[in-house]
Amino acid sequence: MFALVAIQVAPSIADVLNGNPAPESSASPDAAPAPSLTPEPTSSASASASPSPSSPAGPSASITYLENAPSESATAEPALADEQDIVLRVPTNFPVDPRATSVRVSPLNVYSSGEVLLCLSTSGSRFWLSNTSDSVEMTGNSTSQLILSGKATAINSLLNSGQGLRVGGNPRVQGAVVTSRAAVVTKPTLNTELCAQAPKTISSSINPLGLGMNTVKNPVPIK
Repeated sequence: MFALVAIQVAPSIADVLNGNPAPESSASPDAAPAPSLTPEPTSSASASASPSPSSPAGPSASITYLENAPSESATAEPALADEQDIVLRVPTNFPVDPRATSVRVSPLNVYSSGEVLLCLSTSGSRFWLSNTSDSVEMTGNSTSQLILSGKATAINSLLNSGQGLRVGGNPRVQGAVVTSRAAVVTKPTLNTELCAQAPKTISSSINPLGLGMNTVKNPVPIK
């Protein structure tokens, strides 16, 4: 029996001396498999999932942009003045020779301390104005509607000096009607729409003197 023990121990000693470990025994089939390790979430992942606290918001500056309002004098359209302190003086009757082809419309005057709009219109005839002035705006010369705007003194001088204002017919001037309208405006203008709103209006008729076309004058003897 001692000899058998020596035989079993001898190979083991020989394996140790040769550097070959003894073979391990195989695991039994009933052994449970080793549990797999599941990695836990890292701290960086949890930190990124949770929102970071925001810093306290400081007071924000409020900026208001103001539009540059255009000046009233540059954009305001001419209009009738609130106070119409104006006087218009025109004869209501202009007697003419029935054979006349034109007649002078004079005197025609307007009085006001402000800027004046004077609108003249005629039926069956037209206006002739030989005078001009740099201080008076004018349109419609040689037509049936004449419009002037400016200071009253300048308009009066333009209409009544020199040859002044005349009305001519085709061929006769008798029977024509001249309508004069005047208003105070905020600034000089030739806007015809304001003529209808003028507070001062005068109609003047051009009537014959009572002489017929066949009137014969008796000769006057000279002594």
